[in-house]
Amino acid sequence: MTLPSPPALPEEYDAQVHMVTHQVRGRMFHATIPSVYLAAELMASGATADIAEAAAIFGAVLTCQEVRGTDPHCGNFRWELEDEVVEDLNAVQFVLFYCIPVLCIAQDALPRDLVAAMRRAVALGLEEIARIDVAPAYTNIVLKDIANSCLGGQLLGDDDIGRRGREKLVRWMAHVDTYGLPAEYNSPNYASVAVRVLGRLAELTEDEHTRIRARTMLARLGLSAALHVHPGIGCWAGPFSRAYSHAVFNADAFGADDVRAWV
Repeated sequence: MTLPSPPALPEEYDAQVHMVTHQVRGRMFHATIPSVYLAAELMASGATADIAEAAAIFGAVLTCQEVRGTDPHCGNFRWELEDEVVEDLNAVQFVLFYCIPVLCIAQDALPRDLVAAMRRAVALGLEEIARIDVAPAYTNIVLKDIANSCLGGQLLGDDDIGRRGREKLVRWMAHVDTYGLPAEYNSPNYASVAVRVLGRLAELTEDEHTRIRARTMLARLGLSAALHVHPGIGCWAGPFSRAYSHAVFNADAFGADDVRAWV
C-alpha cells in the first residue's frame, strides 16, 4: 500500500511551539484548529519524522484545553494559545474531530504518555460537548457532536457517550425529515463539511445501524447538491444557505467535479 505524500509544513508553522501561526495587526497568534488539523495530516503520511512532529503538535494543542473544574467550559479549547479564556464554544468539536480518529486508527504509533493524555482530553471534551448539546439546526456542528460522541464513546469504551451520539443522529435525521433538508442546505461552505463528517463516521463506527444511517444521509446530501449543479457549466446554483462570497466567487468553488468525487 502506498502511503500519502507527507504534507509540507506551512511557512507559518512555528517549530519551536509546534503550532501554526497567523498575524492580526502585527501580533502573532498560535492557532489551535489549524495545528490539530496539521497533526492529523502528518499522522496520515505514516512517515516516522511526520509522526514525531504530529506528536509534538498534539502535545501543544492539549495545553490549550481548559481543565479547571471551576470553569464553566471545562473541557473546551482556547481558539488560540494566547487566548485567556475559551471564546468559541465550537473549538472542542473541531479538536476532537481530528484527535479521535487518530486514536482510533493509529494510537500505537504515538508515545504512550501522549496517548493517555489525549484520551483524558477526549473524555473531558466529550463532557463539554454533552453540556453544550448543540441544536440539530446547527448542521455542521451537530454532525461533529454526533461523530465525536459515537466515535469517542467507542474509543473510550463508554457506551453512555456512544449511545448519546447514536440517539442524536436519529433525532437529527428526524429534524431533516421535518424540513426536507438540513438547515445548512446547499451550502458552498458547509455541505462539504457535513459530507466529510458523515463519511468519517460511516468509515470508523463499529455500529452497523449508525453506519447505515450515516451513509443514507450522505446519499441524501450528495443528491441535493448534485441537483443544484448546472449541467452545462458545472457550477453550483442557489439558493444557498450560509454562502460566503469567498466560497462562491473563486476559481476553486464547489461544482460538478466535487460531486463526481463524492460519488
